[in-house]
Amino acid sequence: MDLTLESIPASEALRYLGVKQSPPPDLLQQVEQACARLLPHCRPRYVWRQIAKADLPALGLDLPGEDIHTLLRDCETAVLFALTLGEEAEMLIRRAGLRSPTDALVLDACASAACEAACDKLQAMLEGQLCKNGLYPTDRFSPGYGDLPLAVQKPLLELLDAQRRCGITLSPTLIMTPRKSVTAIFGLADKPQGKRARGCGFCSMKTNCSFRKAGITCA
Repeated sequence: MDLTLESIPASEALRYLGVKQSPPPDLLQQVEQACARLLPHCRPRYVWRQIAKADLPALGLDLPGEDIHTLLRDCETAVLFALTLGEEAEMLIRRAGLRSPTDALVLDACASAACEAACDKLQAMLEGQLCKNGLYPTDRFSPGYGDLPLAVQKPLLELLDAQRRCGITLSPTLIMTPRKSVTAIFGLADKPQGKRARGCGFCSMKTNCSFRKAGITCA
């Protein structure tokens, strides 16, 4: 499946920058130019697997916490994926940081928006392929959301063989490289699924979240 991005949403990049309302015209122009500059360097790579939920523990992936249990309650199958924008986008941001920390900050926000857009596109493609014969998807959920520990990142990446297949590595402190990388889980159920509860009260990052400090949320 081709994950080439046609554009990067400047509105999402502004949100990552903490802009709560209409941005000043010069900032909007800067973000739009940064999105256009970054776009050719975004080369999303991904790996995914569809696995019976009951088989996950035997494969080394335990999913502790009530939130993921609730999400997958009606599901017999889980879909796991890992996605990265790739090293080229990372290098562009690092080079920009040598010249201008401000430019690097804007490019970093654009890259976060691009990574989220790529995840949305991948999930839509997977749903189109898998949600047939009366199957319905849940929302996606990532390690670190709600009460699903970030430590789940390691066995999830190992199960996907993500280092070999798309170049994602994990540090001892659970930071993925390239930094603009995401792991996620969603389920397939035999009946329509409601949207999961969202908001700061459900997030394990609520105590040190940069969005909350800026008076906004990531929802």
